[in-house]
Amino acid sequence: MKVREAVWTKAMTAAMAGAILAAGGSRAEEPETTKMSDVLVTATRTPVDPGTVGSSVSVVTGEEITTRGLTTVTEALRTVPGVTVVSQAGGGSIASVFIRGHNSNQTKVMINGVKLNSNSGGGYDFSNLVVDDIDRIEIVRGPQSALYGSDSIGGVINIITKTPEPGVHGSAEVAMGVEGYRRSAMNVSAANDIGYVRAGYSYTTLDANSVALEENGNPEEDGWESQNFSFGAGATFLEDGQVDFSLNYLEDWSELDGFDFVTFLLADDDNHEQDRQTLVLGLNISKPITDVYTQSFSFGYTRDEVVGVDEDNAANDYDIQSENFQFGAKGDIFVSENDTLTVGYDYE
Repeated sequence: MKVREAVWTKAMTAAMAGAILAAGGSRAEEPETTKMSDVLVTATRTPVDPGTVGSSVSVVTGEEITTRGLTTVTEALRTVPGVTVVSQAGGGSIASVFIRGHNSNQTKVMINGVKLNSNSGGGYDFSNLVVDDIDRIEIVRGPQSALYGSDSIGGVINIITKTPEPGVHGSAEVAMGVEGYRRSAMNVSAANDIGYVRAGYSYTTLDANSVALEENGNPEEDGWESQNFSFGAGATFLEDGQVDFSLNYLEDWSELDGFDFVTFLLADDDNHEQDRQTLVLGLNISKPITDVYTQSFSFGYTRDEVVGVDEDNAANDYDIQSENFQFGAKGDIFVSENDTLTVGYDYE
C-alpha cells in the first residue's frame, strides 16, 4: 500500500526590522578554524564586512573545500565549531545537522537564500548535497528569528554558489576510489562586464558498507548514486542594478535498511530502495535607489519528492511530496558609515 503525503505550508513574516550592527561588534565566542569570506551576507541579509558582524559566524570557502578534498556538504560542516553532523553509515542515508545542540528542525538551510527545509518535519536531510559549484557556505550560530523567522532559532546555513570570473572557463574531473566509488564532474562558465552564465553537472556512485552497520552482523552493501545539475545567470541593469537567477537540481538513489524490533537495531533489508528529487529555483533583484537606500526583491521555489519502495515491508512504501514558494522585499537604509537599518517583508 502506498502512503502519499502532500504538504503545504503557508506563513507570513512581516515587520522584520532591526538596526544591523556597528563596527567593532563582539567576536564569535567559539574559536574560528575556517577562513572568513571578504563579504558576509547571511548574518545580516545585507553584504557586510565580516569584522563588523557581532553574530557567531563561520565560513567554509570553496578554496578550503578543494584544499581539504571535501566531497559533500556534511564533510564541510563537520569542520565548523558548534555544528554537529549525525548520519548513518552508507551513502544516501539520512544526515542531520544540529547547531549548538538545537534540534535539526530549528536550523534554516538555504541555497542562495532559497529555503530547503521540509514542510512536514521542519528539518533538512543533507544526504544528497555535494560541494560542486559552491563558492562558500556561511553558518550563523544562534537565534536569527528577527531576520529569518521562527525556524531559525538554532541558526542559519546558507550555501552560496559561484559567480564566474571574467572570460570563458571550463573544467572536468574524474575520480575513483574504494568501495566502488566513482565520480565525474564538469563545469563551464562565461562572464563579462554585462553579465555571466554558468552550468555544472556531477555524478557520483558508491557501493558503501551496510547502512545497518557490518559490525552488527549486517554484511549487505548498500549502494548510492547521486547526480547534481546547477545553472546560474546574472546581468546588470540601469548601471548599478543586479539580477541573478539560479537553478539546482539534485537526484539520488540509495539502498536503505530496516529496523529490528527485537534487537532495537538497524538490520539489513535487501529490497528497500529510495529515490529523491529536489528542484531549487531562485531569483534576486537589487537596485540602489539613492546613495542611502537600496531596494531588493527575491523569489524562491523548492520542490522535493521522496519515493520509497520495499517489496518485503509495506511500511517502506511511500511517496512524500513537498513544495515551497517564497517572496521577499527588503530595503536597506544606510544610516551612517557603520550602521544599516534593514526593513523587509517575507511571504512563504
